[in-house]
Amino acid sequence: MLPPSTIAWTSLLALFASVAQTRTYVGCFSSDAGLVDDGRYVFQSIGYCHDKCASYGRAVWGLTNGTTCLCGETTPSLRDVVEEANCNVPCAGYAMNICGGRGFVSVYLDENNIPDRPPNQTSTQSTQSLQSTTTGAAQPTRSPCKHKLPDTSPGDL
Repeated sequence: MLPPSTIAWTSLLALFASVAQTRTYVGCFSSDAGLVDDGRYVFQSIGYCHDKCASYGRAVWGLTNGTTCLCGETTPSLRDVVEEANCNVPCAGYAMNICGGRGFVSVYLDENNIPDRPPNQTSTQSTQSLQSTTTGAAQPTRSPCKHKLPDTSPGDL
């Protein structure tokens, strides 16, 4: 039998792993359409921006210029997906993360925040768009993602 501290630590790691798996990198975009600027933050990171947007109940978040966080309910048009090389600016607060590029947005999706029952037709279309993005349907051909979320402790994000 494992000591209680080992069991607690293992449970905490399993919980963190399940949370991290809901964060999906969508791609590098030339447009921020559908996303609202939440402001600049000198210590910006993928985790910080995610937490800000999740606190508003937003399923989509993006980062640009290394310091700016954007939140929304829909991704920009998949027609605006560009080469990953355009999203090359390290996050100001955690340089191991990429926070978009100069005029380009690294877009992420939090599958836990996709609404189950949208209140109107526009939200229904947005939800279907987000769900098709996560299932792989109707996605353009693009280069594989080079910016995976690093294996870190919750305090690093």
